[in-house]
Parts: sequence; structure tokens; C-alpha cells
Amino acid sequence: IAAILNGGGIRASIEAGDISLYNMKTVYPFDNQVAILTLRGAQLQEALAAATAAAPTASGAFPQVAGIEFCLNTSVPYQNGAQYGDTSYYAPADPESRVQILRIGGQAFDPEQSYTIATNDFLAAGGDSYAVFREAYLQNGYPTGVTLESALLQYATEALGGVIGEAYAAPQGRILQVAFQDVPLRSPELPAVALLQQAGIVFGISPESYAPDAALTYGQASAMLYRLAGAGTADDTLSAGYSWALDNGLLTTAEDGTLPAAAATVSREQLALLLQRFLDITQLSLPTTLQLPVLTDAAEISPFATAAVELACSSGLLLPDDNGCFAPQRAATRAAAAQALALLLQQGAPKTEAQ
Repeated sequence: IAAILNGGGIRASIEAGDISLYNMKTVYPFDNQVAILTLRGAQLQEALAAATAAAPTASGAFPQVAGIEFCLNTSVPYQNGAQYGDTSYYAPADPESRVQILRIGGQAFDPEQSYTIATNDFLAAGGDSYAVFREAYLQNGYPTGVTLESALLQYATEALGGVIGEAYAAPQGRILQVAFQDVPLRSPELPAVALLQQAGIVFGISPESYAPDAALTYGQASAMLYRLAGAGTADDTLSAGYSWALDNGLLTTAEDGTLPAAAATVSREQLALLLQRFLDITQLSLPTTLQLPVLTDAAEISPFATAAVELACSSGLLLPDDNGCFAPQRAATRAAAAQALALLLQQGAPKTEAQ
């Protein structure tokens, strides 16, 4: 089961400190009840697409979810399909053009599977843009008789033991938004780029372009890791990240005594080495849950990078292709860097803050 409420139905935040029933009522002042309905994944896809039609402009229909993870690409214009009855809302002409549902209840999304949704009676009746909910509710839905504020009170007292912890003070990462035209839905790097963009760790080469297939430079890699370590901010320049990488030993001199230039391209084995050094300075441990593959081009890996490549492969940071080719001397892409850093972020980086 998953849950969806419209943002317009949540009317207040709960500040730190003691919480009263009055506080609960300010969050949910409309006496709406919890309603249950079941619908197919394709219907849920349509509902989320219609509810996010105005994004990135704020809208009361925007879905607040639990048990659902989805990506929204706001660079794609919303195209109206058929009008929902006599309302001012329209079905999406292509429900999959802007929204990609990743997981429901921790499992991969299946458009043909049936999903049970907890919502409020306003949305179950087709309120805002949720006409699809009304269709499902009329077929199989039912009211619970429990008001939203009562459900919130019961959850806080019984499930949380009367303490709403710090975990609820920050976004849960269930909704990822990206605005890059060259990171389309269902591209393998989309979730990683969206997650890192919202965290302020990666940025595009322009407001509209992330350039996922472009070669990664030492300056870009240093700046990404600098922010991921908690040492830098979005306002810092690439040179600040490059200086941090030098100071913390991520960048070292070559045998001829030279340092890699900030504009120089990072190879895949060098990216593995940067990631290994980042793990060392942040004291972050990654589970090596993958079986170390037999690399068909292992002879091309430089001796100094062998351990780093093995770590990257066994932890999932960087993987060979289906033929076992790691391509250690090939340029690392910005997409590969995003996927590796997203895994580090999900594993708890930064563990300690490098100086």
C-alpha cells in the first residue's frame, strides 16, 4: 500500500517542540477522512502526471507521497489530452512524458500491477486533477471513517511512541525533479542526476543541459566530491573544489612531477582512484556485495589503479559492460560520475567532513 495526498490539503507545518491536537488540526483542518482505493499502475501513472502538470509552478494538486518514488522532468512541457469532465483539468496526452515511477513499496514499478492507495476522500471523489481516483474509488474504494488528523495523531503516538524525530524534518527523497533536456525519463542516469541536483552536488553545463555523455574533467570531479564531502556549497567555484582535492590528497602528482590540469579529462581508472581516495578521507565504507567480475581488459589497467578498480566494481560504483570490458583508459562520463556519487550519497556520505 502507498499513500497520496494533495499538497493543497496540507495547510501547516509542525514546528519543533510539544505537539497538541490543535497542531494536528491546523495541518488537516478540513475534516477529510482517509479513503482506500485500488488501481492499476498505468492509472497511477496518469494520476501523477496530471497532478504534476503545473510543475515547477506550485499547485495544490501536487502529490505528497509515501511508499512511492518517482522522477519528474520539468523541462518537458505538459501536453493536454482529454478534459476531465467539466473541470479545469486535463488528462496528460502522454502520461509517461514527464513522470517516471521508480518504485512502490520498495519494489520496481509495474504499470500492469494493481496498487492499493490510501488517500483522502476529497481526492477519492476526483478532487483537483485526480479524476482517475474517482473511477477506481467507485469500483472498489471505501471510506475508513478515520479523519486525517486522527490518523496523524494515532501514527505519532503509537507508531512513533509520541516523538516525531529529526528524520521527518527533511525531505525523504521520494520525489526527484530534474530540469535538464538531455536527461530524459527512463535514461539510466536520471535518478542519480536528479538526486544529486536536488542535493546541490551536481549542476549542468547550462540550465537546460547536464551533458551526461560528455567527458568528465578533474575540475568537475573535484567540485562534485568537494560538495559531497560537505566541504563546499553550490556557490563555490570549480577552482575551490580543485584546491580542496589537492589539499586532501585526491589529486596527486604523476611520475614526472606534474599535477592533472583541472580541464584535463578523467579516465575511468582515474575516476575509480578518486572514489577510493574519497572513501578513505571521509571514512565511508561501502558494502562490496557484488561478485568481482572477470575483466576482459584487465591487462590495460595501470598497476596503481588495480585495487581502486576492483573496489569500484565490487561495490557497484563503476561497472564493466556486458562483455566484461571496463575500458580503464576511456574517458569517464559525467553520467558515470553522477551514478557513482549518488550511490555514495545513498550510503551516507559524508561520514566525516574533510578539511
